[in-house]
Amino acid sequence: MNLLKKGLSFSPTGTLDTFSLDIVLQRFFRNIRLKTHFNNTKSGTDEVKVDSNTYSDQLTLKQFSLRIKSNFTPPKIYHPVETFANLVQRDFNQLLQQCKQGDLHIRHNLTSEEKHALNHLLDDKSLIFKPADKGGALVILDKEYYIKEIMSQLNDTLTYKILDSDPVYSI
Repeated sequence: MNLLKKGLSFSPTGTLDTFSLDIVLQRFFRNIRLKTHFNNTKSGTDEVKVDSNTYSDQLTLKQFSLRIKSNFTPPKIYHPVETFANLVQRDFNQLLQQCKQGDLHIRHNLTSEEKHALNHLLDDKSLIFKPADKGGALVILDKEYYIKEIMSQLNDTLTYKILDSDPVYSI
C-alpha cells in the first residue's frame, strides 16, 4: 500500500547507467550547439507530395510541425558554448569518478519490500494501471475486466456507430 500511495508521478531511483547518461549529455551539447549555430531560427519548407485522388494540393511538413531528421553536427567554434560543455563534462566526469571510488552513494527512495512489490506488480501482466479521473490516484484493474468493459461500451450501438471511413479525410 505504501508503494501505491506514492502515485503515478513517483519515480524510483535506479542503477547508475553511465553510458546512457553520457549519450544524453552529448545530445544536450549538440542541441546547444545547433541552437547557437542557427541562432534559434527555423528553416526549411520541406514538402511532401501525396499521391491520392482525394488531395490535389501539396502538403508540407511544416504544416504538421514535422521535419526531416538531421545528422548535422555544427562546428565547435562558439567559445562560450564550448566552455560550458567542457565545464559540464568535467563536473560529470568528477561525479562518475566519485561514484566509482565509493565516495558518492546513490540513495534509494524505495525500501527493499517496496522494490519487491514494484517488481511483482510490473511482472503481473493480468493487471492494468490507470490514473483516476479525479484526484490523481492510481487505479489497478484486472486486464480481462478492463477489456470486457471497453468492448461492451464500444459495442453499444445507441452511443457509438461504426464509420465507413476516417472522417478526418472527408473535409
